[in-house]
Amino acid sequence: LQETEFKLGFGSFIRCVCRLMGIPIDGNQIKQTWTRTSVSNDSELADIAQKSVGVISNKTILKNHPWVENPEDEEKQLEDEEQKKQDNFNPYKGTFQQSLEGGEGDDEEL
Repeated sequence: LQETEFKLGFGSFIRCVCRLMGIPIDGNQIKQTWTRTSVSNDSELADIAQKSVGVISNKTILKNHPWVENPEDEEKQLEDEEQKKQDNFNPYKGTFQQSLEGGEGDDEEL
């Protein structure tokens, strides 16, 4: 019942503001969309997501995280960051390439 009253009142308010600003409105041109949600605490939702690791899939966690707008992009970003982390951590990175470039072992026969 409250939603119905709000819709009527809000519609009247918008029409009044449009008349005041000189914006023409034709009949039912204003379309209201109301979403029934409760107030949520982002830090609480993020904490729940963190505690859900290992219980539900990472994709589900990303879809329900309050700061993630596009789970597919976020998943790709996480994979890129993980790959960079692995590349930077590899202690043998370039070791074998350097020895081949240095010419060691080029003249040896087996």
